[in-house]
Amino acid sequence: MDNRVYTQQAIKEVFYEHLCKGYTEQLCQSSEALEGFLSEVQLPSLDPDSRESLDAQLSKGEEVPAVFQCLKPAKTPGSDGLPAEFYHRYAGGLADQLLEVNGEALQTRYQLAFMQEAMVVMILKPDYHPISLLNMDVKILSGMLVAHLLPHMATLKHPAKLGFILRHSTLHNLRRLAHVYYAPQLLADEYMLALLDNE
Repeated sequence: MDNRVYTQQAIKEVFYEHLCKGYTEQLCQSSEALEGFLSEVQLPSLDPDSRESLDAQLSKGEEVPAVFQCLKPAKTPGSDGLPAEFYHRYAGGLADQLLEVNGEALQTRYQLAFMQEAMVVMILKPDYHPISLLNMDVKILSGMLVAHLLPHMATLKHPAKLGFILRHSTLHNLRRLAHVYYAPQLLADEYMLALLDNE
């Protein structure tokens, strides 16, 4: 039987069902299971001064300007409709409010509804590739946290970690991956290659 759908409503339903499966959050409900998993993992730790630095509140003088400079213009905004240009233009007046809202969200560990929203858009290509458009507030909060955490990353990341490293291009990552892959005798530990793709 032909599983193709042709009507606009049927196509919407297929996309909706597929994206609900892929984007539904699956949390570990058992704190015991999570603690059991983490107790077996050897994670690097920070010295007391670094911990105190991380516990400090986000700074208007350091994190906020760095994030505003990194916001790329001419990008499609999320469901709030506010593009990066809005934040560039009104950066001075928005910095205090963003610090207050983001600081409260971090302290209470409660995210407002708009921080949990994403607009999923299908790119009209043969495979209908979906992309998530996040609100600019979420990108700013993420950028502030990255700027806050960045000074400590050298201590926290494993030396063999390849992805998501500042100033590392895909070329650097592939070259290093090839070096690790073709020289297993240099490694005392077992390693795993994990490729991440949300779609």
